[in-house]
Amino acid sequence: MSVRIPYTQATSKDEAFNKIKGQVTAEYLAQFKISAEVKYDDLKKCIKAKGQGFELEMQFDDSACCFDLNLSFLLRPFKNKILDKIEGQIKNNI
Repeated sequence: MSVRIPYTQATSKDEAFNKIKGQVTAEYLAQFKISAEVKYDDLKKCIKAKGQGFELEMQFDDSACCFDLNLSFLLRPFKNKILDKIEGQIKNNI
């Protein structure tokens, strides 16, 4: 995973996953003009969002949230903006 954010507020991966699960939604991603289907895996503690030219995968371990963002060629110019927003959202909640 390309970005790793240690927990500062959350005390466990379950707590962090549940907080972020409520934040990372299709509506949240729509602010970037991205239409994506978001899937939550409660057993593996991971979130996957996939749309045309967009793929986000988040995994929660015992001490941090790790995520990776893959964008198509047309969306790559916006990668830093999208990463900064998602990273900020995660840091504020976990």
